[in-house]
Amino acid sequence: MLERCRRKGDGSAAVAALKAAFAEADPALVRAGYRRAVELLAAADARGAELLEDAAPAALAYLAFPREHRHWVRTNNVQERMNCEIKRRTRVVQVFPSAASLVRLVGAVCLDQNDAWACERNFIDRRSLEPGYGREPLPAEPGGVERVLRLVEEAFDRKRRAA
Repeated sequence: MLERCRRKGDGSAAVAALKAAFAEADPALVRAGYRRAVELLAAADARGAELLEDAAPAALAYLAFPREHRHWVRTNNVQERMNCEIKRRTRVVQVFPSAASLVRLVGAVCLDQNDAWACERNFIDRRSLEPGYGREPLPAEPGGVERVLRLVEEAFDRKRRAA
């Protein structure tokens, strides 16, 4: 999105506004903050706002998961850890005799990592993905939407003035 905006300050302001929106725990507040960030960016740069509008379903998809899993789904830390483990193991071999041997090694690494993650307590528990688990809504925060909108606007304005 930073490349799509015409002015550097607009893109960084939108990123700051989105961070303020994504910091919320309540999905309704995150969606309201996201919409407000898109509106603020649309006033400054229509191309960047169009990109955010198109990306909204993918950017907000993590909100459909139970609350305790949202961090795992929203970030790509798990993927980065997996890539580092594959790199570490393949560097030891350096030269593979065939493509099949590379696939076998990477497959074994993936299976090993999957087993490790399945046993960890702090990773996603399969039972918790069953329908109805952790779907209780958060209690409505009085003035929550107004607070989030104000935070998003302040973050956007602060970054635009700094740029």
